[in-house]
Amino acid sequence: MNKAIFQGNWNEIKGKIQREWGNLTQNDLTKIEGDSNALFGIVEKQYGYTKEEAEKKVNDFLNKMMPDKKNERENTNQPSSYWSTFTRKIKNIADSYTSAFAAKIQEEPLAAAGLLASSGMILGYLLHRKRLS
Repeated sequence: MNKAIFQGNWNEIKGKIQREWGNLTQNDLTKIEGDSNALFGIVEKQYGYTKEEAEKKVNDFLNKMMPDKKNERENTNQPSSYWSTFTRKIKNIADSYTSAFAAKIQEEPLAAAGLLASSGMILGYLLHRKRLS
């Protein structure tokens, strides 16, 4: 997997990496932050692999996990591949915000209702003010 694809899909990949290599801490993942060379080094250190073993294990894992990325890399000049990747990233971002927002509403329903009510009041005020001018 090339570096651009690895970095571009970091949020998607890091949870799977932590499940595969349970000894990696959140701090390790922060240090890696989309850098495949850092991942090789940390896996090598945490698991006592040689450099070659760590690179092989990580590459095998990434290729097994994301086999379609090899085809995307070969077709990067095709607009459909670009838009497919772009829309998938946007969907992942929207899904993460949606789930975080839903969790926050469940944690603090009164605060969410207050925020919604005050937003409605502000919007109503602005629309009413615009109509008067």
